[in-house]
Amino acid sequence: MEKMSIERIEKIIDQGPESKNARIRLGDWEFSIGPKREIEPRTIGSLEAYLDKYTRAALPYPPITYAERVLEIPSCLVRIDASLETLANGAEIEKGIYEVEARPAGLGVFLTIAQRDNPETVKRFGEVFNQFEGFGGFVTLPSIGPRMEDTRTAAEILKLPFYELDRTPPNDALLWVRGGNEDRQNLGKIFDRLEHQSLCPVSGHGDKNYLLKMGLARLVNSPDKLPWDEGFVIKPLVGSKMDGVAIYLPPNREREYFGKNPPQGLSTRSKVLSLIEKGSRPFIFQKISLPMREIDQYIIARLYFGWKLRENKWKFVGGLWNSRPNLRVHGASDATFGLLY
Repeated sequence: MEKMSIERIEKIIDQGPESKNARIRLGDWEFSIGPKREIEPRTIGSLEAYLDKYTRAALPYPPITYAERVLEIPSCLVRIDASLETLANGAEIEKGIYEVEARPAGLGVFLTIAQRDNPETVKRFGEVFNQFEGFGGFVTLPSIGPRMEDTRTAAEILKLPFYELDRTPPNDALLWVRGGNEDRQNLGKIFDRLEHQSLCPVSGHGDKNYLLKMGLARLVNSPDKLPWDEGFVIKPLVGSKMDGVAIYLPPNREREYFGKNPPQGLSTRSKVLSLIEKGSRPFIFQKISLPMREIDQYIIARLYFGWKLRENKWKFVGGLWNSRPNLRVHGASDATFGLLY
């Protein structure tokens, strides 16, 4: 895949910052950029307080990474994915939180948009890493594949080193390591060393046990005990992106919300059952909190929080809203992203 330099990304942005139709290409992925939106300060304060509870629930035992062992936090940078409507209303915010990513992807997308629309956000984001005197840069492991271009772009914008395994970072450097447990078998001792130096989870990436500990999800012990009459979301206990995720609404609620034209992204009962019965991994389920709807678009918030060493607390460092004409809102060619500040 072609390396996407910052200069090339800037050339592809062909319209002004306030345009609703600007398109951008990152690696082999192109998406739209929408206008900026503001988040209420009180909402940010509530989410920072929520992360204090998350930190206690998400710390694994035994601790492995530098962040877990020394800082006693899951990661130096986390991302809350939530219903934008719930955040905008400011009521019962926790009910609108889908999950917290302790090793969030999409840093290159976020920083590309922030650099364009609010450069001060880039500086604030960079301080999350630069506050560590021994920070050595970003590392991607083989399981990441072509998605490494997003991480490479983030490193370029922040002017920090980027490593693939053709270059080995210093043994004493703190690192942001993007990989997973599937890399352990191929890398052996190199994997163990990099995980030990990491400021984010590596083998523990995607672990959602914290949702169970916080009472925000329950294990799927039997499909018969799922709340079929209310609707729910199921997802693997360990997993990332939208892999293995299903959104279910009973027919009466589907008609109530969407009338005769439901959006794409809902799963049928048979699809949910097939996903559970064919899978060899445990699943959890959560109450459904639908994304905010604007005409034919469904919108969620992706908010980044960095750990401040001197203050010993989480601080908001920027975010994006993400929309699609589909209830499965994530990065895709039909997705739109805009800055949240």
